Amino acid sequence: MELKDQNLVCQDCGKEFVFTANDQKFFEEKGYQPPKRCPDCRKAKKQAKSSGQKYEITCSKCGEKGYVPFEPKNPEGLLCENCFRESRDK
Repeated sequence: MELKDQNLVCQDCGKEFVFTANDQKFFEEKGYQPPKRCPDCRKAKKQAKSSGQKYEITCSKCGEKGYVPFEPKNPEGLLCENCFRESRDK
């Protein structure tokens, strides 16, 4: 089956980007899912991770401030480090 370029929409910025046939083949060979972010947003996310950027949250259990290594989309249900550890240890 011949692959054709696909237009996808970035889940972060909403811009349309091209998922080329060559990229599709590469992703398929590696067993990756198609990208959900445009190249610019993928690059920004990768840089944020490598820089150790943290996002402040309010713990849903104890109400204390905490930090997570990802930008929370839905702040409900997030736990500070202590409450997270406690929940895993149970």
